Amino acid sequence: MARLGGELSLALVERLVAKTGGSPMLLRLAVGQLCDSGADPAEFVNRLETQPQVAAYLLDTVLGSLGPATRRLAALLSVFRQPADLYDETLIELGQAADGPYDHAAAVDDLHRLHVVEDPARAQLHRLLRGQVYAALAPEPARRRGVLRLCL
Repeated sequence: MARLGGELSLALVERLVAKTGGSPMLLRLAVGQLCDSGADPAEFVNRLETQPQVAAYLLDTVLGSLGPATRRLAALLSVFRQPADLYDETLIELGQAADGPYDHAAAVDDLHRLHVVEDPARAQLHRLLRGQVYAALAPEPARRRGVLRLCL
């Protein structure tokens, strides 16, 4: 993988792929930020989760492009630690009971189309996204408690 006239070692590329979960969106983001930053590649990859430009990009670009229904579903996924089947009727009912009716199918399609979720039948937010989505619930404590109750 070329970087500003240099090469990234295979081990570093493997760590980058592992940290991004192989997500095309997150890989493009990380490689672009790495090239733009001029930072030491090993240090950048090791601290990928804490890079401020990564968090800003996720919030502004990815999460900012989600509609209200899709944000609701992403918030629900942010509290799960295991993959969830977004087509499961119980999950759909729980999500609608927490926040009222919404277009669940459209929300699933959006998450998949935007590569936020690769497999809706085994949906799990990438850890870089999960933390940002969960943190976005902080200003809404009642909603956060409602979403957390769904996991109990």
